[in-house]
Amino acid sequence: MKPIVLLMCLAIIGMMSCHQDIDEVLEDRTIIQILQENDNFSLLEEALVAAELADDLMSDGPFTLFAPTNDAFNNYLNAHGEDLEMFLARPGTRDLLLYHIMSGELLSSQVPNAAMETLLPDKSLTFQANGTNITINESATILTPNVEASNGVIHGIDQILIPPVEEE
Repeated sequence: MKPIVLLMCLAIIGMMSCHQDIDEVLEDRTIIQILQENDNFSLLEEALVAAELADDLMSDGPFTLFAPTNDAFNNYLNAHGEDLEMFLARPGTRDLLLYHIMSGELLSSQVPNAAMETLLPDKSLTFQANGTNITINESATILTPNVEASNGVIHGIDQILIPPVEEE
């Protein structure tokens, strides 16, 4: 009986230490590494690499990324009669992507009913929070909140966010 109890105790201790190791591994992934591991964000990850923003999102941060899903990208591309290659070749693509990134870590529970600056200079996102439902710029919805990375947080969203155009 004693050997069985000893084996069970050793197995439990082993499982607990494995769980801790897994948590540590998950906490070590950057925003870009998480996007690379998730097929639902492959178009965004490709766009960030092409726009030379991937290295920035692998740095210490912290950042908050509002990440359009592949469905959001495909809807945008179809609506504009473009494919990904055409989208990436446009001069404003880098700015469009910067509009999806904020400095600092903003969890969904911290989202104010207010505007907040993005990494695109002088451009803000406007949030409307109603419980766990969060709308951005009166149209996009956070589908997957609070995917935490070692250098910030990702919120999966259902649309590509379009920066406002200043009238001249």
